[in-house]
Amino acid sequence: MIIDPTNPFHAGAVGLGVGAVACLCKKLFAAKRPKARPPAPMLWINDRDAISISELTEGVLITGSTGSGKTSGPLQAINDLLLREDAGILQCTAKSDDIDFYRRAAERCSRKLVRFGLGSPYRFDFLNYALSGPGGSVADAVSLMRELVGMQTRGEGGGDNKFWDDASARHLELSVSALWRAWGRAGVPDLYRFVTSCPQQESALKSPKWLSGFCAQTLVRLNEVMRRDDVERDILEDYFTSEWPELSDKTKSVIHTITLGILSKFMTGPLAHLVWPAKEGEISLTPEAVLNGEAVCIDCPTLVYGEPARMIQAVWKMSMQRSALRRGRGKPVAIISDEAHLTALPGNDSKIQAVCRSAGLIQVNVIQNIPLLVSALGGGAKAQQEAEAWIANLQTKIICANGCKTTNAFFSQLLGESKQLLLSTSNPQGNTYDLVGDLLGLEEPQGSVSASQHWRVEVEASEFTRQRKGGPQNDMVVTAIVSMGGRRFANGKAWTRGFFHQRR
Repeated sequence: MIIDPTNPFHAGAVGLGVGAVACLCKKLFAAKRPKARPPAPMLWINDRDAISISELTEGVLITGSTGSGKTSGPLQAINDLLLREDAGILQCTAKSDDIDFYRRAAERCSRKLVRFGLGSPYRFDFLNYALSGPGGSVADAVSLMRELVGMQTRGEGGGDNKFWDDASARHLELSVSALWRAWGRAGVPDLYRFVTSCPQQESALKSPKWLSGFCAQTLVRLNEVMRRDDVERDILEDYFTSEWPELSDKTKSVIHTITLGILSKFMTGPLAHLVWPAKEGEISLTPEAVLNGEAVCIDCPTLVYGEPARMIQAVWKMSMQRSALRRGRGKPVAIISDEAHLTALPGNDSKIQAVCRSAGLIQVNVIQNIPLLVSALGGGAKAQQEAEAWIANLQTKIICANGCKTTNAFFSQLLGESKQLLLSTSNPQGNTYDLVGDLLGLEEPQGSVSASQHWRVEVEASEFTRQRKGGPQNDMVVTAIVSMGGRRFANGKAWTRGFFHQRR
C-alpha cells in the first residue's frame, strides 16, 4: 500500500500508529523503570532543609541557656521523629518532670514507655551484664569500671593524677576478675563485700577474722576451680596476699577511698537497689530492650539525686553504647542525654562516636553552655581541650538562645568566616554629601566613600542572643542556628536558621 501524506485518512492512520507505538514503548520502559522509593524519614528544620536519620548518627549537640526552648523545641522534634519511626531510645533525665515530658511524647506517638526508676519493677545488674551479656567479657566490665574511676576522680579534682586512676582501676579490675573466676558472678554487692574484706596488713592473712571473710573464701574457691598452672590464678593470688598488703598505708588508703567512693554510690541511698541483681518479683532490664525497639526512660534525675543518679545514668549509657556496637548495623537506636555534661566521658564518647554511623547509633547531647561542660570535666586547660574535642565529634549542632559570652563567641568562630564588603564614608560637618555622585564621579564631592573586602565571621556572637525562645509570645516557635559538618544548606552556607514548633 502506498501512503499518500496529502490524504487525510492516510495521515490519520499513520498518526494513530505512531501514537500506539509510543504508548507501547512508554509502557515497556515504565515496566523496566524501578519504582521510586518512599522518602526517608526527615527532621525538617525549615521550609527547604531537612536532616535524615542517617545524618543524625553522626552525633547531635543541642545547646542553649535555661528557658531557651532547647528541650521543648529541637529535642522534642528529634525525640518525636525517633518515636514515630519505632526506633529504640534510651532517655536520660536531669529534672524531676522530664519523665512527664517523655511520657507525653510517647502517648502522642502511640508508643509504650518503659520507666526505670524508683517504684518500677525493673533492675539493671550492669556489672554482671558486662561480664555475661551478649558479647560480654571481663575486659568489657573492666573498661566500664575504668571509666567510672575517671568520673569519680575528675569530679574530685583528681583527674590529672593518672597514677591514682590507674592504681584504683587495677584494684577493681583484679577484684572483678577474682569474683568472676571463682563464683561466675560479680554483682555490685559481691564486689563491695570483696573489696572491703581485702587484707590491709600481711599479718592479717593468718587471723581468723580474715580467713572467715569473703575475700579469703574467694581465693580458696579460686584454688578449687582454676588449674594450678593457670597464670591468672597466680596473679590474682599474689596481688591480694602479697602485693596489696605490702603497699604503704597512704597508697592503700587513697586507692581504697576512690574504689569505695564509686561502689558506695551503688550500695547506699534510695537508688542503690536499681543496679543490684533482680530478686523475686523484679524484672531484669538491659540494653537489649532498647535494641529491640523499646523506649526506656531512666527516671533517675541527676539534679534531684546527685552523684548516684549520675553514676547510674553513666553505666546505662556506656552499656548501651557497647551493646549497639557489638550488634553491628541494624535499626537505628538513640541515646538522649539532657544536661549531658554530667555524664560526658570525653575519651569513651569520642571513640564511640567515630563508629556510630556504621552501628546505627544516634547520640543526642543537650548542654547549656561550654563553661559548664569544662567545669564538669574537671576544669583547666586539659578539660577545655576535652570539651572542644567532644563538641567537634558531634556533627549536627543546634544552637538556641544563649546569654553565655564564651559559648556564643565559640560558635561564632566555629561557623566560619567569609569575605564581606565594607563601606567607609566621611563628610565634613555642615556639608551636604551626595553618596551616589561620589561613587559615580558625577560631581565634585564634599565627602568621600571607600569600599574594601575583609574576612569576617558570618554569624556574629550577638546573633545567638536574639533567637526566639518559644512560648505564646513567639507563636510557640523556637529558632536556632543549625550547622552540620560537611553540609551546605539551601541558602548556600554551612549553617542555616531552624524553626521548631513546640507542642501545646
